[in-house]
Amino acid sequence: MDSKSTMAMAKRVLFFTNSDFGQANVVLTTAHALIHVVPGIEIHIASFVALEVAVNKTSDFALGTAPQSIAKTPITFHRLNGISWGSATFRPEVGVAEANDLTPGLINSAKVIFLIPSIMLPWRRTSSPPSTIKPQPSSPTWTPPSPSSSHSSPPA
Repeated sequence: MDSKSTMAMAKRVLFFTNSDFGQANVVLTTAHALIHVVPGIEIHIASFVALEVAVNKTSDFALGTAPQSIAKTPITFHRLNGISWGSATFRPEVGVAEANDLTPGLINSAKVIFLIPSIMLPWRRTSSPPSTIKPQPSSPTWTPPSPSSSHSSPPA
């Protein structure tokens, strides 16, 4: 690609983020900064519904405070279905709430270590609509998925 065709291409960025502000603040701040320094950049943010208002406020603030010489485009929000990481982590079947009640010690620390996979990726793939999912009994231990629920390896 030569420099003329590169210059003619639109500058677009798509961010995926959780709606939890500890994670989303980095994306919102970066989007704000990009609007201030990259003329005509098109920014898209995909997240859960809880972040939509913050994205709109960030967009309005960035557009209002960016230098007049910069061509500005509002941030576009794309809604992801489902619940955010924070909400998913504190569902009863993940076991985080019970872990908070455990007394410090070697055995309880070992129990909590088994929660780390569920905390890092608290969502579960199901074939049922969310309204029909039955909560599993709470447990501070992690059970590995059965072989039938794992992904099959691609043919060789």
